[in-house]
Amino acid sequence: MPNRISILSFQRQFSGLILDGSKPHTVRANAARIHPGDILHLYTGLRTKAARRFFVTYCVSVEPIRIGRNSLSIRRDDRWTRHDAAARQTFAFNDGFREPDAWRAFVLFFEKSLPFEGALITWLTPPELMAQTFGDIGSAYASGQPTEDIKTLFQGMSVPMLNQFLPEIGRVWAAAEHTRRRMNKETSK
Repeated sequence: MPNRISILSFQRQFSGLILDGSKPHTVRANAARIHPGDILHLYTGLRTKAARRFFVTYCVSVEPIRIGRNSLSIRRDDRWTRHDAAARQTFAFNDGFREPDAWRAFVLFFEKSLPFEGALITWLTPPELMAQTFGDIGSAYASGQPTEDIKTLFQGMSVPMLNQFLPEIGRVWAAAEHTRRRMNKETSK
């Protein structure tokens, strides 16, 4: 079965953080149509003349999330996990809020929707995508420590160029993920 394609729109301020790998997820009210393994097309300015696709990647997970003024819970493996103040601060920072009190800025962003219930959508970041595409060579390049041979191999490689490899990466990743889940179920019985 071919991977489904989903579109997510972001405010321009978040696109650079997504591309440098420091924003690996987003919180959405409705993610019913998005599933792990789906191809995600990430845009800024969607439904405007300024619409621009800035990244294509794969969805890693979609998890239920609950957000309150002083609470954050994420459901993983059929259990809700509450996050303490430090974990909430880290979560907000990773979601793109770079203010000194990232959690407060995050809550202000969602203020009109609180208490909030939705989904946490996580994707492969550009460094992870590079590593999955090109193995150890990609990992070395993405970590910023390439050897001369790696520099030659990846010279001029950009995110748009990397995106041309996504269909094959997705098939391999989806098959590996399916196998991993099946093995986890078998070992837990």
